[in-house]
Amino acid sequence: NHQHVLGFSSALKKYLNYEMIGINNNPNYLIERNKLSKTVFSEIYNARRCKSPFLDNFYKSLSTIYYFFVVNKKVDFVLFHYLSKFIYPLALISKWRGMKTCIFVYGSDFKRADDSYKAYINKTFKIVDTIVCDSSDMLEELRLSFPLHSTKMHCCFFGSPIVDELLQESRTKQEVKKELNLCAKDKVVIMCGYNGCQEQQHIRIINHLKIMNKRIHIILPMTYSADDFDMQD
Repeated sequence: NHQHVLGFSSALKKYLNYEMIGINNNPNYLIERNKLSKTVFSEIYNARRCKSPFLDNFYKSLSTIYYFFVVNKKVDFVLFHYLSKFIYPLALISKWRGMKTCIFVYGSDFKRADDSYKAYINKTFKIVDTIVCDSSDMLEELRLSFPLHSTKMHCCFFGSPIVDELLQESRTKQEVKKELNLCAKDKVVIMCGYNGCQEQQHIRIINHLKIMNKRIHIILPMTYSADDFDMQD
């Protein structure tokens, strides 16, 4: 599961005792019913795919909206955890239904946005009640880019389950590095990309590293949107 989705949802569950329902509009990344997911979400819905590439986006959109209508009578507060094309119509539905709304903004989505996408973001920001990010630098950039909505914007440091697990039982950073085999002085450690998308060019980077006469430890984060064929290669 995407570490940020679970991290933020886990924090809401822990500190506010909310009952959480998960709706995922990305069929490439399924919310699985693993041990952690079960402790966070009482219900889980994943968007459906269609074998036809021409109908896939339509089918995915339709199933997402359908699931949203299925659960919205049970919901008082909606958190949109990604600035996708689905958000604006779903935010309108939420407003019409009288639900409070919050949108989480990732730096990777905001920083690569062109003018047309920023216009869409601004349109969506007008509707939602709260805008959240997880970095003080990101918060400052958002407020500079969208000053009319600055009073809605907040920073939430909700932590990472992965880091929490690594540092549990009061282990030091040096002990964690040793456990991950990252302590050798003659070893070069490279982290490649921040997700499993082919755009991160993992294979191209690995092929270029072959020419280096070094002991190399490569870390490949595959947290979401991974393509099965690319990961197999």
